[in-house]
Amino acid sequence: MNKKALINIKGGLGNQLFIILFANYLSKNGFKIYHDIGYYSGNDPYNRKFELKLKNLKLFLISPIYKKLFKLFGKSFGEVDNLSNLNTSYLNHFTGHYQDMNFFDKDYLMKLLEIENSENKNSVMIHIRRNDYINLDEELQETFYIEALNQLKSKHENLKVFVFTDDFNYKKKNLGPHEISEVYNPTDESPLDTLKKMISYEHFIIANSSLSLIAASIGAKSTSMVFYPDPWMRNSNVAIKNIESSWKSIKNIKS
Repeated sequence: MNKKALINIKGGLGNQLFIILFANYLSKNGFKIYHDIGYYSGNDPYNRKFELKLKNLKLFLISPIYKKLFKLFGKSFGEVDNLSNLNTSYLNHFTGHYQDMNFFDKDYLMKLLEIENSENKNSVMIHIRRNDYINLDEELQETFYIEALNQLKSKHENLKVFVFTDDFNYKKKNLGPHEISEVYNPTDESPLDTLKKMISYEHFIIANSSLSLIAASIGAKSTSMVFYPDPWMRNSNVAIKNIESSWKSIKNIKS
């Protein structure tokens, strides 16, 4: 008899996708999956919505009665590295974020999101997340982006620089000596549509955001350069596990 797993889906699009990737990992290991999206019936402080109403994703939403059974008789797990040393039972409740690249399945995600391979040659996608991160004191400093561009352009000249940001007031034309070709900060576009656009570049300088992490993980080719912040967060223990070894880390410090 197959074991059963209840997966709590929460957060923004990036978090939702990592949790769905973990659910796919469990499914491939023989678990019957149920989904709980009750998080979005509450008061999310950032007004985030459930974004994964996709024709390729079969959601098995948990009923209130069955949810009680998981809570009464199931085992509860937070973050998980793998299943080999996990003492699971018949009913299992998973409540973590699962931002571990060992669970990342690019082919599954591209099919799920209906993404086709495309690449804007001689280009770099930069993600600057500011709004909520400023309040949390987690925004990356401009020096992070300048250093990443310095390293990138020492290997690849004549790159066009495309900035994606949630800051609607971001109007900069340059990052240090580097000219910005275009700033992309849509006000009325779904996060999923934005993600699909972020993917289609040759190189990536990502923020400490699961959204641009996923964009780079899907869009990067063997010849791409990808830069990420280290540590991922300055003021919390949130970290991404098993980042691709060929990616380049840039120090995340606040001067």
